[in-house]
Order: sequence, then C-alpha cells, then structure tokens
Amino acid sequence: METKINVLTEHFFFSFIDSALEMETETFRSENGNNSALEMETFAPGLEN
Repeated sequence: METKINVLTEHFFFSFIDSALEMETETFRSENGNNSALEMETFAPGLEN
C-alpha cells in the first residue's frame, strides 16, 4: 500500500513540476519573442521528457 501511495505522490508531484515548468517556459517565450533551442536549453538544462 505504501508503494502505491508513493507512486501516486510522485506522479502528482512531477505533474505539478511539469506544469509549473511549462508555465515558466511559456512566460519565458512570450517575454523573449522568438527563442532558439539554445535559449531553451540554457533556461532549463537537462529537463527533457
């Protein structure tokens, strides 16, 4: 049972983080107009799905 709770908690935690990152990315994009892949990598390095 505890493992199930941990998995659900992880799922929702990472969903929340992912949503927050997407919002940040959208804000970042709109503030900078056209953004390149390099800028995105600099903004969130190593955060690939």
